[in-house]
Amino acid sequence: MRRTGILSLALVLVLIGAGIYSVGCRQTTRSISSVLPYHEQRLTTPGGQQAAGFALELRAGDRLEGSVQQVGAQRYGVAFSVVNPNGKGIYAIYINGKHDFVFTATIDGYYALDFYSVDSQTILVKYRRT
Repeated sequence: MRRTGILSLALVLVLIGAGIYSVGCRQTTRSISSVLPYHEQRLTTPGGQQAAGFALELRAGDRLEGSVQQVGAQRYGVAFSVVNPNGKGIYAIYINGKHDFVFTATIDGYYALDFYSVDSQTILVKYRRT
């Protein structure tokens, strides 16, 4: 009886360890459920006509969902846009406060998420591939 309990505990610890290892923020392979964890990016828009942003590599059929939020009290909103690998704008909105977004990649490649503001602002972006 005692040996069975120790073996069961060892198996649980191995499974928990494997789960912790596979859920890191730098995970690049899909999990069993095909849903990756949320990632977070904090950006500062320089203001004026310059953009702040980043690019994500997506495959056709990948669905990107998340939220964009202004950090702190802001006088002006932020223009948020997504551009596909061919340079075509596929998502655009003006944000005051927080906004949830979702889109599906139609082609493989890097999708640019860009943010413009009249003044310098800090933007928090949370996203995941599903």
